[in-house]
Amino acid sequence: MATIQPAGLLRRFVGAIGISREITACAAVDVDSHGRVSVTPRFFMDGELVPPHLLSGDSAQNILGHRVRLSPAAKTLWERVGPGKVQWAKSRAGPNLEGLRDAGVELQDPDGSRYTVGAAHYEGEVHLDERDRIRARADLVSQDGIVLPPPKDAHELRSDDGWYTTSSGIYRAPTTSPRLDETLLEATRTVQLSGDAAPEFLSELRKAKGSIGTFAYDAAVEKTEIFDRSNFTSKHMHVDGDAERVNLKAGVEYHGSRASHVEPLEAAQKSQASGRAYRRVDDGWVRVNDGVVDDAVQYAQAYRKATRTPNVATGEEIPEVISRLQHDSPWHVYVTEPVKDAHRIVDARARARFEFSVRHGPRRSLLELSPIYDHERFSLTHKEVAAAQGAGNQWVRRGKNWIRVDAAKFGQVEKAVEREKLEKTDGGFRFPAARRHEVLEVFSRLGTIEHTASYNEFLAKLADFTRIEDAPLPSSLAPTFRLRSYQKHGYNWLVFLRRYDLNFSGPLTEIHPAAPY
Repeated sequence: MATIQPAGLLRRFVGAIGISREITACAAVDVDSHGRVSVTPRFFMDGELVPPHLLSGDSAQNILGHRVRLSPAAKTLWERVGPGKVQWAKSRAGPNLEGLRDAGVELQDPDGSRYTVGAAHYEGEVHLDERDRIRARADLVSQDGIVLPPPKDAHELRSDDGWYTTSSGIYRAPTTSPRLDETLLEATRTVQLSGDAAPEFLSELRKAKGSIGTFAYDAAVEKTEIFDRSNFTSKHMHVDGDAERVNLKAGVEYHGSRASHVEPLEAAQKSQASGRAYRRVDDGWVRVNDGVVDDAVQYAQAYRKATRTPNVATGEEIPEVISRLQHDSPWHVYVTEPVKDAHRIVDARARARFEFSVRHGPRRSLLELSPIYDHERFSLTHKEVAAAQGAGNQWVRRGKNWIRVDAAKFGQVEKAVEREKLEKTDGGFRFPAARRHEVLEVFSRLGTIEHTASYNEFLAKLADFTRIEDAPLPSSLAPTFRLRSYQKHGYNWLVFLRRYDLNFSGPLTEIHPAAPY
């Protein structure tokens, strides 16, 4: 290529009137045997080579009588490289060459062909055979879709921040962990992995998949989970059994990216003793975490000792253990469907209500108070709760349901009954009607009051004496003895008050033996 010559008279005249010529540029890129990248700037004017020493960094200038201006690309090349050759390590050459390319500087190899700079990614496939061996094949592909020759050394690739050179350019390959980088480079020639290396590779590949490229998984790989998210590992309590007994099995719950897997502590300890990093399970591999297993074993022992939680629970132990695990423990509890169906736990505070009714005797009628304790959709009578408390039980069995006795509420009712000196009956407590106001006031503070039909009938008679049924006259009176209607009402009223011990009396007047009825 010809080199620029001094300007003739015409060129000098053109320059003198303000017409300048543009300086263009390209960068020649070469790589030595040690992997260092050298960049040599080349400047041109109308196809003629301009020696760099003739130029300056000014946008407009005169060289050999020519009035010239630097193109934006030429100015960028001058500012970043200068007039002479520079040499960079690959980790620095890559970003700098990207900057030159983006500024419009043409990059060439020593032969003048296009020199490429850019990112590369992996495209590959992964297979899992029946012997749990992983076979992987991958290619490094440029942004233009060209399959590239792979780097030779993963350690050198990482030290150069992923940049490596080929005969046609410099590319940045994705880097992750040292082990995965080495395996991926091996996979460019197909690699087969077994033992712990298989799940380790699959785990790291899935975690890095979005950032390193695309991989196609066969059906076996697709449904295989790696349970290795140790930060999300939790203590697990498995509860199974039947209507008579339940078994408690402590374990460790391992989490993967899509599912979780529970291992009993015994199995987890066996995996720990094997010395393997992974254990094969039906739906994938579990990463053995010694710290988590040791912690779970110690915690299970301490928890059982502190709470006296048995390995096998029967009778009243069943609802107590299940309730404690579900509401007051750090365990992730799984209760099997048979246990859920046979032992439905109702562990809610009671809401008390008091039914007021009337109990009729031969000569007296007394009011009766019947406490009822509502636990969600279940109700316990005072008699049932008293029987459970007397036997030292905290739960009442109702079919398939276990209902926790609200001892605090029961105690409040019992104290109120004792203070009011109410008489105990088979279903509740009775008292004279004359005390109804004070009894109502006391128990309305403890719950809701409900009137039965018999109590409502009593109140109606109390409010309207005409609703009181006729009372027979004493047999000592003459058969011809008659009372007027209003006198009969008064007599019935007095009999009603006496029957209910309402402590009220009054005289009857205008008694006529032969008076019409």
